[in-house]
Amino acid sequence: MPIYSEKLPPDKARYYNQDGFRDQDEFHHKNIDQTAFRVLLLGDSFTYGAAAVYNHRDGFADVLQKELEKTRPTLVWNTGIPGIGQKQELHLLKRYFPMLTPQIVILGFCMNDFYDNLYPMECITCMKRNLDQSIRAHL
Repeated sequence: MPIYSEKLPPDKARYYNQDGFRDQDEFHHKNIDQTAFRVLLLGDSFTYGAAAVYNHRDGFADVLQKELEKTRPTLVWNTGIPGIGQKQELHLLKRYFPMLTPQIVILGFCMNDFYDNLYPMECITCMKRNLDQSIRAHL
């Protein structure tokens, strides 16, 4: 069941799944519709949907899912985490690709990612913890 902020009306709530990602879909193999077109998104704050301040449904991942669903059933998993680089995204790919079996993987890359790649791999734990704390602050 998605976690959402009760301080906001339901149509403006930010949804997070049990893995802590800004996504209403759970990341479990048993819940996957194998007939759906499956997309895994990797990226930083842009992929996360930081610009969609008040409505999860306006983020890049959700807009992509809405557009793809016009032609076929679609699942889009958003693993975007603000502030990470490709080293950390590779870790997420190795963790979720075998479980979710996406048909396509989209890597969100922005110019600041050159600098984010300078952080050591261990920073993903710190960044995820900071993101989790930020989410709890909004609940």
